[in-house]
Amino acid sequence: SSNKVAVTSSSLDHVIQLLSFDGNGIQSKGISGDFSALNELITKAGMDVGFLAVRIRDGAAIAYQPDKYFQSCSTIKAPYSLYVAKLISERKLDPEKSVAYTSSDYMTGSGSIKNFSYGTHFRIKTLVEYSISKSDNIAHNMLNSAIGSAGFYDMLDRMNCNIPTTQNLVWPESNAKSAVLWWSQIYSFRNEGDIGKWLWDLFDINYSKISVALNGKSCHTKTGSSTYCSHEAGVVLGNEPYIVAIYTKTSSSYGVPDSYFYSVAREIDKLISG
Repeated sequence: SSNKVAVTSSSLDHVIQLLSFDGNGIQSKGISGDFSALNELITKAGMDVGFLAVRIRDGAAIAYQPDKYFQSCSTIKAPYSLYVAKLISERKLDPEKSVAYTSSDYMTGSGSIKNFSYGTHFRIKTLVEYSISKSDNIAHNMLNSAIGSAGFYDMLDRMNCNIPTTQNLVWPESNAKSAVLWWSQIYSFRNEGDIGKWLWDLFDINYSKISVALNGKSCHTKTGSSTYCSHEAGVVLGNEPYIVAIYTKTSSSYGVPDSYFYSVAREIDKLISG
């Protein structure tokens, strides 16, 4: 039981949980505007998209295939880091605990731990920082090896996230609605003392494609990508803050063009920011 953490129950959480989009095409609740440009993007040949954006002020939302599963890629590092931060905040985990880098933790991709020798030790707190600010894949693997996944999936379940546990528990599939739910929790946790602020600030220095698309608009987000996928989820600030998750995939080995992802993000922002 010591690996379980508290889960908040805010009015925003309830609004997101109750959102239901059963029809086809773009759907909205409390959002008006011209959807034609966004519709053209999501129906573009060779592109598969799922997204959900929820305005924090009033819960107004816009979505397309928010329950469709995609490989989560590095977007899963955000809720796992929240889980670790909650363990630290509840004094169930020492952030100074040392974890050794082993060959079983190795993974190609982003990050800097791959440049260190096996046997090098890293603090839990450093691993969280690397996982978010450097999107370090090995740091994420090391955290999972040291702490496990049972408490993490228990947390997600109580958040009403619908993440399959029949596949890879470290790198599972996820969907836009689940990502918006865990980001609602991250948004609430930012006010939980020094640990909440520390975690929240990590997402500010993390690279954001959405911020680039919106001309530097302040975002606290986590990207994720693979050969065929380009995703991002988090909180977009400004005059009308909202939580958003955008999952995109293509069959092309060239991957999802940044220009395409930027265009989707811009059209969502126009509609939800009013």
